[in-house]
Amino acid sequence: MGRKKKPALKSAPVAPATGAVSPPARTPRRRGLWLLLVVLALLAWQRGWWWTPFMHARAEKYLRAHEAESALKWIEATRWLVANDPDNWRLEARAARQLGDMNRVRQALQRADDAGLDRQLLLREQILARAQSGQMREAELHLGRLLADGTERVEEVCEAYVYGYLRMQRLGDARRILDAWIDDRPEDAWASLLRGRVRSVARDFSGAEDDYRRSIELDPLRPEPRVELAKLLREQNRSDEAIPLLEACLDRPGFEARARVELAYCRKLLGETDAARSLLNAAITIDPEHLDALKALGTLDFELQRFAEAAEHLQSVYRLAPYDDESRYFLAQSLDRLNRSAEAAEHYRYVEEARAAMLERQTLNDVLASDPRNVEAIARMGELHLRYSNPQEGVIRLLTVLELEPGHKRARELLAEYYAARAEQDPSYRSQAEEFSTH
Repeated sequence: MGRKKKPALKSAPVAPATGAVSPPARTPRRRGLWLLLVVLALLAWQRGWWWTPFMHARAEKYLRAHEAESALKWIEATRWLVANDPDNWRLEARAARQLGDMNRVRQALQRADDAGLDRQLLLREQILARAQSGQMREAELHLGRLLADGTERVEEVCEAYVYGYLRMQRLGDARRILDAWIDDRPEDAWASLLRGRVRSVARDFSGAEDDYRRSIELDPLRPEPRVELAKLLREQNRSDEAIPLLEACLDRPGFEARARVELAYCRKLLGETDAARSLLNAAITIDPEHLDALKALGTLDFELQRFAEAAEHLQSVYRLAPYDDESRYFLAQSLDRLNRSAEAAEHYRYVEEARAAMLERQTLNDVLASDPRNVEAIARMGELHLRYSNPQEGVIRLLTVLELEPGHKRARELLAEYYAARAEQDPSYRSQAEEFSTH
């Protein structure tokens, strides 16, 4: 007979440790609920349901503060969530308008239209883009309505029209808008800054200084009026007053390089060339493609007879801005000193043509001052800017021509050539080249 099996010993129950809580059992129903919530969260993240309104609000905040670069970071991040949101394209157009990049404005508004942006919102942005581009004939028809429209910030409307009037040399009209803006909202620091710029263009330097100082008083943390006031003071040989303003901006985001360039000019005027050179090198370390820093350092090196260094920096300027005739002149001089006369000759030829174009632009400015809708003068001005000055300004002038005379052949030819050249580097410009070449 086999042995009887002993009954298994049952473990005595163990008392739970003091303070310990047993986790609740996960029932199938609870697990299913958690799974559903996770799936919904992933879908919401994918479609931007949660984040898009928040990110648009952040972009709007930076646009109101005139910090377009920061706004663009939020706009581009939103595009990662929602690739073709019409409001996101509209925000990009507004940011590009603040930066003065009218090509990007045009592209963003076309994308917004394709994505189904509300027609009234699209029309408003198109009008503001035309105004800022100086296409005032149509834009002026809408000014009163836009100023009275509660859905659009009055400041944004005023700013677009001020820049448009400035572009067309209508300084009196720009001043009228700014004076009314400041009378209505005397606490607006940006309005004082803009009026300072207009007064500076009009060579009312005392008035410009007053406006810049008022802007600083209203918004002590904003760097723009400090830097622009410092530049104004430096140009009046008041570098000792400009230096403290610039030193306060050296660590301000977006102004680290610009403030160092202006400070370098001040140090140079005071005879402190080593300090100036150090500041310019620091600016280029911060932003290797900072045109003003590269140009200032190249020019300073030329004056110090450091011709190899000067040529290197000025070649960088030429690569980034081939229309800058002053830097090309110093580049030619530097190349000559390095016995590279064949290279220098090309730059000398361009400088001679560009300076003749500058004289012609001065004559055209006189014509446009008395006849601002002279289509042929505007077209020629656009061509000269396109070839010898600022291509973006040239495009804007030529678009103004087409607003006044849609079938203007020369303006269309020049725009088609410009966009075709851009399309070789960036295919997104091909449609614009075709738009102007097919009419």
